[in-house]
Amino acid sequence: MLIHSRYLSSISLEDPVESRQLLTSHPSRLRMSETEINPVHEFLQKYGWYALTVVIFLLYIYYKFIKPRVDSVRMQAQLRRQKKFDEDLAAAHQADIERARQLLHEQYLEQAREAQLKQEERRRRKQEEHALEAEKVSRLEQRPVAAPKPAPNVVEPLDFIHAKVQSKAVVIFCKSWCAFSRRARQAISRFRLKDENYLIIELDEWKSEKQAEKVQSELRSLTGNKSSPWVFVNGKYIGSADETVAACRNGTVEDWLRDANVEFFS
Repeated sequence: MLIHSRYLSSISLEDPVESRQLLTSHPSRLRMSETEINPVHEFLQKYGWYALTVVIFLLYIYYKFIKPRVDSVRMQAQLRRQKKFDEDLAAAHQADIERARQLLHEQYLEQAREAQLKQEERRRRKQEEHALEAEKVSRLEQRPVAAPKPAPNVVEPLDFIHAKVQSKAVVIFCKSWCAFSRRARQAISRFRLKDENYLIIELDEWKSEKQAEKVQSELRSLTGNKSSPWVFVNGKYIGSADETVAACRNGTVEDWLRDANVEFFS
């Protein structure tokens, strides 16, 4: 109907004479337009609300059920792509880690080989040193062994004491660190005896402590004095420090030195 009205209005706007000619010359055109429009108009009048309801229902179904499903499918596809990307990234990262681990393992093997070579070198050097040492020992064993020297005659302590006492005018058996020994030596030193008449034997300076102990033991038994010093003048035992000082003061030492014809200065 809308098309028909437009068609009629277009005809009315033209020249009236021409309009009449068109209407008279083309009456079928007007009838055809009316026949084309009437079925659509009738359909819309009869089924328009139903069509609108169906469209609304279809839109509801689409947005309520179909669109969420489509969005879910799209989201799942996106997640699968993201997961695939993450898996590829993780695989690349794992490959990098594996390469680094392999590199470290190769470095460890190289260091182990170097350490083994160094250990073998040290073992070889030790074997060479042992071989040289064994060769030296074998050479020493092959040398002719000199005959052992005869052991010197060991003098008995008592004989040693008698020999020393008879060898000098004044003989003092003492110890270097003993204060009493120093007193006795100071008392005798006032006579300014020559070395040929004066002998001091410091028993603690001997290399053989065992031999020195034997001599001391014999002196204790011989004189009855248990500690140093032991002073002898002209082959006679005076005593220890106190007795020696007293004998020097009362003239006993001078008399014994004169009897032995020893030159001294008082």
